[in-house]
Amino acid sequence: MRKALLLLAASAFALSACGEKKHDDGHTDADHAAIAAKEATGGEHAGMDMGEASHHHGAATLKVAMAPAGAFTPGKPQSVTLTLTDVKTGAPIGPDQLALAHTKKLHLLIIDESLTDYQHIHPIAGAKRGDWTFSFTPKFGRKYRVWADSTRKDGDQEYVFADMIAGSEKAPAPDAKPVVTAEMGGLKFALSFAGPVKAGEGVMGSVAIVDAKSGQPFTQLQPIMGAFGHVVAFSRDWSSIEHVHPQGTEPKSDSERSGPVVGFHMEPKNGGIMKIFVQIMANGREVIVPFTVNVSA
Repeated sequence: MRKALLLLAASAFALSACGEKKHDDGHTDADHAAIAAKEATGGEHAGMDMGEASHHHGAATLKVAMAPAGAFTPGKPQSVTLTLTDVKTGAPIGPDQLALAHTKKLHLLIIDESLTDYQHIHPIAGAKRGDWTFSFTPKFGRKYRVWADSTRKDGDQEYVFADMIAGSEKAPAPDAKPVVTAEMGGLKFALSFAGPVKAGEGVMGSVAIVDAKSGQPFTQLQPIMGAFGHVVAFSRDWSSIEHVHPQGTEPKSDSERSGPVVGFHMEPKNGGIMKIFVQIMANGREVIVPFTVNVSA
Protein backbone atom coordinates (compact mmCIF):
# COMPACT_ATOMS: atom_id res chain seq x y z
CA MET A 1 0.00 0.00 0.00
CA ARG A 2 1.00 3.62 -0.27
CA LYS A 3 2.96 4.92 2.67
CA ALA A 4 1.45 7.88 4.50
CA LEU A 5 3.19 11.09 5.47
CA LEU A 6 3.62 11.94 9.14
CA LEU A 7 3.62 15.65 9.89
CA LEU A 8 1.75 15.40 13.14
CA ALA A 9 2.65 17.38 16.24
CA ALA A 10 1.66 14.95 18.97
CA SER A 11 3.29 12.80 21.60
CA ALA A 12 1.32 10.87 24.20
CA PHE A 13 -2.34 10.02 24.28
CA ALA A 14 -4.13 10.02 27.63
CA LEU A 15 -7.03 7.76 26.81
CA SER A 16 -9.02 7.62 30.03
CA ALA A 17 -12.75 7.82 29.36
CA CYS A 18 -13.45 10.61 31.80
CA GLY A 19 -16.75 10.34 33.60
CA GLU A 20 -17.96 7.31 31.65
CA LYS A 21 -20.35 5.05 33.58
CA LYS A 22 -19.00 1.69 34.69
CA HIS A 23 -20.96 -1.56 34.76
CA ASP A 24 -21.18 -4.01 37.67
CA ASP A 25 -18.02 -5.78 36.50
CA GLY A 26 -16.06 -2.52 36.71
CA HIS A 27 -15.78 -2.11 32.94
CA THR A 28 -17.02 0.81 30.84
CA ASP A 29 -18.82 0.52 27.49
CA ALA A 30 -15.44 1.17 25.85
CA ASP A 31 -13.92 -1.74 27.77
CA HIS A 32 -16.73 -4.04 26.72
CA ALA A 33 -16.35 -3.07 23.07
CA ALA A 34 -12.60 -3.65 23.12
CA ILE A 35 -12.93 -6.96 24.97
CA ALA A 36 -15.57 -8.22 22.54
CA ALA A 37 -13.41 -7.32 19.58
CA LYS A 38 -10.34 -9.00 21.08
CA GLU A 39 -12.28 -12.18 21.80
CA ALA A 40 -13.62 -12.24 18.26
CA THR A 41 -10.17 -11.86 16.75
CA GLY A 42 -8.33 -14.17 19.11
CA GLY A 43 -6.20 -11.86 21.23
CA GLU A 44 -4.77 -8.47 22.01
CA HIS A 45 -3.34 -7.77 18.58
CA ALA A 46 -5.22 -10.21 16.37
CA GLY A 47 -6.90 -8.43 13.50
CA MET A 48 -4.99 -5.21 14.10
CA ASP A 49 -3.31 -4.10 10.89
CA MET A 50 -0.35 -1.85 11.55
CA GLY A 51 -0.09 1.14 9.26
CA GLU A 52 3.17 2.32 7.76
CA ALA A 53 4.24 5.92 7.33
CA SER A 54 7.04 7.81 5.64
CA HIS A 55 8.01 11.44 5.66
CA HIS A 56 8.26 13.71 2.66
CA HIS A 57 11.79 15.06 2.98
CA GLY A 58 12.77 18.61 2.10
CA ALA A 59 10.71 21.64 1.15
CA ALA A 60 7.32 21.40 -0.48
CA THR A 61 7.39 21.01 -4.26
CA LEU A 62 3.70 21.76 -4.78
CA LYS A 63 1.51 24.78 -4.11
CA VAL A 64 -2.26 25.04 -3.79
CA ALA A 65 -4.66 27.96 -4.05
CA MET A 66 -8.45 28.08 -3.71
CA ALA A 67 -11.00 30.19 -5.58
CA PRO A 68 -14.64 29.70 -4.57
CA ALA A 69 -17.28 30.56 -7.18
CA GLY A 70 -19.06 32.81 -4.68
CA ALA A 71 -19.60 33.55 -1.01
CA PHE A 72 -20.02 30.61 1.36
CA THR A 73 -23.19 30.02 3.37
CA PRO A 74 -23.15 27.46 6.20
CA GLY A 75 -25.07 24.35 5.21
CA LYS A 76 -25.12 25.16 1.50
CA PRO A 77 -22.79 23.74 -1.19
CA GLN A 78 -20.42 26.03 -3.05
CA SER A 79 -18.25 25.21 -6.03
CA VAL A 80 -14.51 25.75 -5.51
CA THR A 81 -11.63 25.68 -7.97
CA LEU A 82 -8.30 24.50 -6.59
CA THR A 83 -5.14 25.29 -8.53
CA LEU A 84 -2.19 22.93 -8.12
CA THR A 85 1.19 24.15 -9.35
CA ASP A 86 4.89 23.33 -9.20
CA VAL A 87 6.70 25.55 -6.69
CA LYS A 88 9.89 25.92 -8.74
CA THR A 89 8.46 26.41 -12.22
CA GLY A 90 4.93 27.61 -11.56
CA ALA A 91 3.75 25.02 -14.07
CA PRO A 92 0.26 23.57 -13.50
CA ILE A 93 0.02 20.01 -12.21
CA GLY A 94 -2.55 17.82 -13.96
CA PRO A 95 -3.83 14.33 -13.19
CA ASP A 96 -1.37 12.69 -15.59
CA GLN A 97 1.47 13.84 -13.30
CA LEU A 98 -0.01 12.32 -10.15
CA ALA A 99 -0.03 8.71 -9.05
CA LEU A 100 -3.25 6.92 -8.17
CA ALA A 101 -3.31 6.57 -4.38
CA HIS A 102 -6.17 4.80 -2.63
CA THR A 103 -8.31 5.04 -5.75
CA LYS A 104 -7.85 8.82 -6.18
CA LYS A 105 -5.29 11.21 -7.69
CA LEU A 106 -5.93 13.97 -5.15
CA HIS A 107 -7.36 13.87 -1.62
CA LEU A 108 -8.47 17.02 0.21
CA LEU A 109 -8.54 16.82 4.00
CA ILE A 110 -10.44 19.87 5.24
CA ILE A 111 -10.84 21.05 8.84
CA ASP A 112 -12.02 24.24 10.58
CA GLU A 113 -10.04 25.96 13.33
CA SER A 114 -12.03 24.31 16.13
CA LEU A 115 -11.10 20.87 14.70
CA THR A 116 -14.80 20.03 14.53
CA ASP A 117 -15.94 20.09 10.91
CA TYR A 118 -13.75 17.55 9.09
CA GLN A 119 -14.43 16.63 5.47
CA HIS A 120 -12.59 14.29 3.09
CA ILE A 121 -13.21 15.39 -0.49
CA HIS A 122 -11.90 14.28 -3.88
CA PRO A 123 -11.74 17.03 -6.51
CA ILE A 124 -11.94 16.30 -10.22
CA ALA A 125 -9.65 17.69 -12.90
CA GLY A 126 -11.01 20.89 -14.47
CA ALA A 127 -11.01 21.99 -18.10
CA LYS A 128 -7.84 24.04 -17.56
CA ARG A 129 -4.66 22.15 -16.72
CA GLY A 130 -3.79 22.52 -13.05
CA ASP A 131 -7.37 23.32 -12.08
CA TRP A 132 -9.32 20.90 -9.89
CA THR A 133 -12.94 21.47 -8.90
CA PHE A 134 -14.96 20.35 -5.91
CA SER A 135 -18.11 21.20 -3.99
CA PHE A 136 -17.75 22.23 -0.36
CA THR A 137 -20.54 22.66 2.20
CA PRO A 138 -19.18 24.35 5.34
CA LYS A 139 -20.90 23.66 8.63
CA PHE A 140 -19.64 26.98 9.97
CA GLY A 141 -19.01 30.47 8.56
CA ARG A 142 -15.35 30.54 9.53
CA LYS A 143 -11.86 29.83 8.25
CA TYR A 144 -10.99 26.32 7.04
CA ARG A 145 -7.66 24.73 6.22
CA VAL A 146 -7.47 22.56 3.12
CA TRP A 147 -4.69 19.95 3.10
CA ALA A 148 -4.00 18.59 -0.38
CA ASP A 149 -2.67 15.03 -0.29
CA SER A 150 -1.03 13.86 -3.50
CA THR A 151 1.86 11.80 -4.82
CA ARG A 152 3.77 12.64 -7.96
CA LYS A 153 4.44 9.73 -10.27
CA ASP A 154 8.17 10.27 -9.82
CA GLY A 155 8.15 11.47 -6.20
CA ASP A 156 6.98 11.06 -2.64
CA GLN A 157 3.62 11.63 -1.07
CA GLU A 158 3.27 15.28 -0.15
CA TYR A 159 0.89 17.44 1.87
CA VAL A 160 0.50 21.15 1.20
CA PHE A 161 -2.21 23.42 2.54
CA ALA A 162 -4.04 26.65 1.89
CA ASP A 163 -6.73 28.39 3.90
CA MET A 164 -10.27 28.92 2.67
CA ILE A 165 -12.46 31.63 4.22
CA ALA A 166 -16.07 30.54 4.65
CA GLY A 167 -17.03 33.52 6.82
CA SER A 168 -15.89 35.94 9.52
CA GLU A 169 -17.03 33.87 12.52
CA LYS A 170 -14.32 33.37 15.12
CA ALA A 171 -13.77 29.70 15.88
CA PRO A 172 -13.63 28.55 19.51
CA ALA A 173 -10.61 26.65 20.77
CA PRO A 174 -10.80 22.89 20.23
CA ASP A 175 -12.60 21.09 23.07
CA ALA A 176 -10.00 19.49 25.32
CA LYS A 177 -12.33 16.93 26.92
CA PRO A 178 -11.15 13.40 26.02
CA VAL A 179 -13.53 11.43 23.84
CA VAL A 180 -12.59 7.79 23.20
CA THR A 181 -16.02 6.27 22.58
CA ALA A 182 -18.76 7.08 20.09
CA GLU A 183 -22.01 5.69 18.71
CA MET A 184 -22.91 6.40 15.09
CA GLY A 185 -24.78 4.62 12.33
CA GLY A 186 -25.98 1.84 14.61
CA LEU A 187 -22.42 1.01 15.70
CA LYS A 188 -20.36 1.65 18.83
CA PHE A 189 -16.71 2.62 18.53
CA ALA A 190 -13.98 2.48 21.19
CA LEU A 191 -10.49 3.91 20.66
CA SER A 192 -7.53 2.51 22.58
CA PHE A 193 -3.76 2.21 22.36
CA ALA A 194 -1.58 -0.82 23.12
CA GLY A 195 0.61 1.15 25.52
CA PRO A 196 1.75 4.60 26.56
CA VAL A 197 2.53 6.90 23.69
CA LYS A 198 5.77 8.82 23.85
CA ALA A 199 7.36 11.39 21.60
CA GLY A 200 9.36 9.79 18.83
CA GLU A 201 8.09 6.28 19.57
CA GLY A 202 5.61 4.32 17.49
CA VAL A 203 2.43 3.03 19.08
CA MET A 204 -0.32 0.70 17.96
CA GLY A 205 -3.82 2.13 18.05
CA SER A 206 -7.09 0.39 17.45
CA VAL A 207 -10.77 1.15 17.13
CA ALA A 208 -13.01 -1.70 18.29
CA ILE A 209 -16.44 -1.78 16.63
CA VAL A 210 -19.56 -3.53 17.88
CA ASP A 211 -23.18 -3.59 16.77
CA ALA A 212 -25.08 -1.16 19.01
CA LYS A 213 -28.21 -3.30 19.13
CA SER A 214 -26.76 -6.79 19.63
CA GLY A 215 -23.47 -5.88 21.29
CA GLN A 216 -21.70 -8.32 19.00
CA PRO A 217 -18.38 -7.50 17.27
CA PHE A 218 -19.02 -5.97 13.86
CA THR A 219 -17.26 -7.86 11.05
CA GLN A 220 -18.89 -6.30 7.99
CA LEU A 221 -16.67 -3.30 7.29
CA GLN A 222 -16.78 -2.53 3.58
CA PRO A 223 -13.92 -1.21 1.41
CA ILE A 224 -13.62 2.55 1.24
CA MET A 225 -11.06 4.15 -1.08
CA GLY A 226 -9.12 0.92 -1.40
CA ALA A 227 -8.88 0.21 2.34
CA PHE A 228 -10.98 -0.92 5.28
CA GLY A 229 -10.51 2.38 7.08
CA HIS A 230 -8.82 5.76 7.02
CA VAL A 231 -7.45 7.54 10.08
CA VAL A 232 -6.77 11.27 9.96
CA ALA A 233 -5.53 13.32 12.91
CA PHE A 234 -5.09 17.07 13.41
CA SER A 235 -3.08 18.84 16.09
CA ARG A 236 -4.56 21.62 18.21
CA ASP A 237 -2.24 24.23 16.74
CA TRP A 238 -3.79 23.54 13.30
CA SER A 239 -0.33 23.25 11.77
CA SER A 240 0.02 19.54 11.10
CA ILE A 241 -1.77 16.44 9.96
CA GLU A 242 -1.39 12.68 10.07
CA HIS A 243 -3.12 10.36 7.62
CA VAL A 244 -2.62 6.61 7.97
CA HIS A 245 -4.30 3.54 6.54
CA PRO A 246 -4.53 -0.01 7.87
CA GLN A 247 -1.73 -2.19 6.53
CA GLY A 248 -1.96 -5.83 5.57
CA THR A 249 -4.19 -7.43 3.00
CA GLU A 250 -6.18 -4.67 1.36
CA PRO A 251 -9.52 -5.40 -0.28
CA LYS A 252 -9.32 -6.49 -3.89
CA SER A 253 -13.07 -6.34 -4.48
CA ASP A 254 -16.08 -4.51 -3.08
CA SER A 255 -17.48 -7.80 -1.79
CA GLU A 256 -14.72 -8.28 0.81
CA ARG A 257 -15.44 -7.50 4.46
CA SER A 258 -13.37 -6.81 7.57
CA GLY A 259 -13.62 -6.00 11.28
CA PRO A 260 -14.25 -5.80 14.16
CA VAL A 261 -11.03 -3.83 14.74
CA VAL A 262 -9.46 -1.04 12.70
CA GLY A 263 -5.79 -1.04 13.66
CA PHE A 264 -3.26 1.66 12.84
CA HIS A 265 0.22 2.79 13.81
CA MET A 266 1.27 6.29 14.82
CA GLU A 267 4.61 7.84 15.66
CA PRO A 268 3.74 11.26 17.07
CA LYS A 269 6.21 14.03 17.85
CA ASN A 270 5.06 16.85 20.15
CA GLY A 271 2.45 17.69 22.77
CA GLY A 272 -1.07 19.08 22.59
CA ILE A 273 -4.70 18.11 22.15
CA MET A 274 -5.42 16.13 19.03
CA LYS A 275 -8.56 15.25 17.09
CA ILE A 276 -8.67 11.86 15.39
CA PHE A 277 -11.24 11.04 12.70
CA VAL A 278 -11.80 7.41 11.71
CA GLN A 279 -13.55 6.98 8.37
CA ILE A 280 -15.22 3.65 7.59
CA MET A 281 -17.93 2.20 5.37
CA ALA A 282 -20.58 -0.03 6.96
CA ASN A 283 -24.02 -1.16 5.81
CA GLY A 284 -23.59 0.88 2.66
CA ARG A 285 -23.07 4.07 4.64
CA GLU A 286 -19.92 6.15 5.05
CA VAL A 287 -19.25 7.10 8.67
CA ILE A 288 -16.66 9.52 10.06
CA VAL A 289 -16.15 8.99 13.79
CA PRO A 290 -14.47 11.79 15.82
CA PHE A 291 -12.27 11.23 18.87
CA THR A 292 -10.37 13.64 21.11
CA VAL A 293 -7.20 12.66 22.95
CA ASN A 294 -4.93 14.52 25.34
CA VAL A 295 -1.32 14.53 24.20
CA SER A 296 1.32 14.83 26.91
CA ALA A 297 4.85 15.97 26.18
